[in-house]
Amino acid sequence: MDELSIITEFQLHYTPQLSIWWYTRECFIYHMLNRALGNLEADIIVNIGFYLVDLHKQIEALHNQQANSYGDQPFLLYRGQGLSNSKSALYQVDLILTSDDDHELRTLTDRMRQDIEAGAQWGRL
Repeated sequence: MDELSIITEFQLHYTPQLSIWWYTRECFIYHMLNRALGNLEADIIVNIGFYLVDLHKQIEALHNQQANSYGDQPFLLYRGQGLSNSKSALYQVDLILTSDDDHELRTLTDRMRQDIEAGAQWGRL
């Protein structure tokens, strides 16, 4: 699908409930938003302000939902430390164990894991 088709799809079908999905989709929104925020391009930031508000609200709602349902269960979280392209064109990621006493990270990753396994729309995270 070309960028113009994706932009048209965004224009016709975007809803605030899909803001995380759009951010994680391989398309213009991710690149445009990160470039604008990284370079402090105020005109772009203002023009996509509605999207930033929607994204913030969806992340906040997800956080609140998870905070209310998981309590104080400890967890392990891994993050990518480096990405290298090997000769076989496969990517190798070094995983590092982060602190297991961070409750918010625990609830987020537990919830994401459950929703991915259940096939939730934002399982693309």
